[in-house]
Amino acid sequence: IATNNGGTTDIVEDGKTGYLIPPQNPDRIAEVIRMLIYNPSQKEDIEKAALERVKTMFTADVMAKKTLDVYSKLLKV
Repeated sequence: IATNNGGTTDIVEDGKTGYLIPPQNPDRIAEVIRMLIYNPSQKEDIEKAALERVKTMFTADVMAKKTLDVYSKLLKV
């Protein structure tokens, strides 16, 4: 569960790998927490999808390549 602003939107896919909540909305956070407590299979699906996303998109190799790609683009400007 994360707020729907900044870099979290690049990491969390709402409803698939987590839940994005509007900033300053504690009622919605509580609602999602309750939903996950009472739906453990949904929580497990989210956990599996999130772990798979991390393993494929946020490894050291992938992050290094993305960083080098940014540097390459900047050098070509």
